[in-house]
Amino acid sequence: MNEEIRFASPESQYEGRGEVPADTGEIFLTRMSDDYASRLKCGNLLARQYRYREAVELYRKAERIRQDDPALYLRMGGALLTLFRFDEAAECYERARKLGMEAQKLAFYFGFREYLTGNYRAAAERFRAVLPTDEENTVSAVYWHTLASVRAGVAPDLLGEVKPDVQVGHHTAYLRALDLFRGKVSEKDLRREAEEERSDLNAAILFYGLSVFLAGRGDQIRAGELRRKTLARESVWPCVASLAARRDEGSGQKARE
Repeated sequence: MNEEIRFASPESQYEGRGEVPADTGEIFLTRMSDDYASRLKCGNLLARQYRYREAVELYRKAERIRQDDPALYLRMGGALLTLFRFDEAAECYERARKLGMEAQKLAFYFGFREYLTGNYRAAAERFRAVLPTDEENTVSAVYWHTLASVRAGVAPDLLGEVKPDVQVGHHTAYLRALDLFRGKVSEKDLRREAEEERSDLNAAILFYGLSVFLAGRGDQIRAGELRRKTLARESVWPCVASLAARRDEGSGQKARE
């Protein structure tokens, strides 16, 4: 472990090689306790450092104490999804559903699982089930529904759910990507915005949206180039846009157990 590294690399999580961040003082202290809350908290802290393999281990330890907390299964499902352990992730989300978590809230997570496994029609229906919701979540749900629809070869019919005066908060990149599909910005102009974007998260969302747009028009060469630009924003490698680009590129298909 390296005290100078802030986040674990994708190689450390998918291939088991490379250094990971050292435990923070807070992580060290939570490791000293074996109660449910401490194990859950430790898993969450490890996930913040992108140490998902270790986070899953702590969540499993927490599960041995309690099996009635849907929040645990949502967290564990997210870590497993990031590691591309899709069957286990689905089991966690299903467990959260059975424990009373709202289906609408879980629709995003099931949708991401379907998208990352290439079940694009099913993913589109999951993202549709997110609506109606607040404006920020509407924009992100429509973004993923649109990409899933394009990948499935069907018309993205939720674009009209994004109103002209929508208030998207920090979800501006989703809206700009949707502007491409709505004909409000050119591919060239949006690519320039993505290149100039200082936020790695926003850039990943824009580049990945552009890649799907171009792939849908048969331009696989430029689509691949833009997927690689998505992956180049490595500081946000666990975001769903980057995970999707990684799957599309055929790398990181399965984390080592």
